[in-house]
Amino acid sequence: MSTSAISHLVVVPSNSNDRRTTFFQGYSDFWYPDFIKILRCLVFFPHDASDIYFSGESFVKARSIGACLQVDFLRADLLKKYLNMGYNPLIVLWSTDETVDYVEDAISKTLLKPLHITVSKRKGVTSITELDEEVVNKLIDGLFGRAASADSELNKFRVFLESQGFRKRENVRLRLNAKGHNCTEALIEVLVNYGAQIKVKGIKPSGSTTEHISGMLHLMAEIDSLRPDEVVKSPFRKNDAIVHCPSVYTYLYRAEEKQWRDLNRHLSNPKRNFLKATLIRGKGYGNSSLTISKEDVFNPYEDKILGPLLRDRQIELAMFTTTISIVASNQFIPALRLPNSVMLGGDKLKVIGQIVSSNVKQWHEKLSGKFFEYSELLKTDIGEPLLFGIFNNREKILAVCDFPIEWLSIDLLPVMFRYELSRIPSTPGNVSTNVLLSVPKHAYPYSALCDILIIRSFDENDIIRDHLSKVVEWGYDEGRLQGL
Repeated sequence: MSTSAISHLVVVPSNSNDRRTTFFQGYSDFWYPDFIKILRCLVFFPHDASDIYFSGESFVKARSIGACLQVDFLRADLLKKYLNMGYNPLIVLWSTDETVDYVEDAISKTLLKPLHITVSKRKGVTSITELDEEVVNKLIDGLFGRAASADSELNKFRVFLESQGFRKRENVRLRLNAKGHNCTEALIEVLVNYGAQIKVKGIKPSGSTTEHISGMLHLMAEIDSLRPDEVVKSPFRKNDAIVHCPSVYTYLYRAEEKQWRDLNRHLSNPKRNFLKATLIRGKGYGNSSLTISKEDVFNPYEDKILGPLLRDRQIELAMFTTTISIVASNQFIPALRLPNSVMLGGDKLKVIGQIVSSNVKQWHEKLSGKFFEYSELLKTDIGEPLLFGIFNNREKILAVCDFPIEWLSIDLLPVMFRYELSRIPSTPGNVSTNVLLSVPKHAYPYSALCDILIIRSFDENDIIRDHLSKVVEWGYDEGRLQGL
């Protein structure tokens, strides 16, 4: 069956497998600064050809239930082979200075030339800097038109959209104030994508997380209020919320590990304390407070050890947050970030693992007790207001984190049993991004499900050998399997 989903193909460097990855979370170094500009653009760029027709409540419904997310990454040296195998006519190719020549060469020999957008300032190629709402709508309208001219089903859908008066997105009259921070960024961008005008005021540096949490909950309430009952009650909706934590590789949370001891030998005490409080064992949202004497004040970016680590971590946070923003905007749901402290319970997880693998008496009781302790620790770290925001009146939750949030107990029942929860690890970053952004929606006609091949590997004397075929035959004889 035909769909109006847009396939986005980001063409990455041919040597991407050999590139250095960032220290804490594992993103390839080619992402920054040019490729992240592409991801930033994909937060707001249409994910479905029908996006340009919808506004307001229609846009929310289309995003929550309809538009799929199909952003894939392909090495430049493989692009010609990929295009030669046939491709979705609703495809957009994205490139940078490193890959623009590969893309232009590959598409020059195609009959149906794909839409190509680049970060590079290349004559004859659409540049990201040229994009605004009017230009994007024109590009997608042209892409949709070319695809529809060769596909009768797509053409019927296009004609239907135009007949319903959806030809131009209307302006949305929604003005908000928001607290600006990495933890609120994805929420702000969901609302901006909707059409809201938002005045952002940054959160002042502080050891407290109160403003961060209240800022997220305020925007969460705005997004929830825009999701109509038809969406909230629909079994076809994607998720009700994203809960995420930009975790780093688990072993890096252990401050006494060899790699940290080796680095500490080259740092003064103030710098060691800064490294531990900010990058290794930070508890909040990057807002840790550190008492330091006037004579020990230093600029960490000027330090040959701390500077590169800080820059790596900031690039990782930008990559991770942008990825979350794309998913949240695609599903039109709030994305709530957890404090860094939820990743600091490694000692309790280690004890749980030891009990599971032990033969001690009454291990069930001990295990239950440790699970309870771990759950209570998580609740304390997250806090009641944020917990309520994440789980109250929700059913489907997407978690992006490296700790077992599914063990968290809500009203004495683990989250994994009370909610429909799926969890994607946040490390390595390359894998996390690929899994989150490449979620194509497949549509199959009923007839495709009627031609069934049963392959069995049972022994001839196995008592359940013929159970499946007998059930199928019975259903067929009873007229319950039409068209089989």
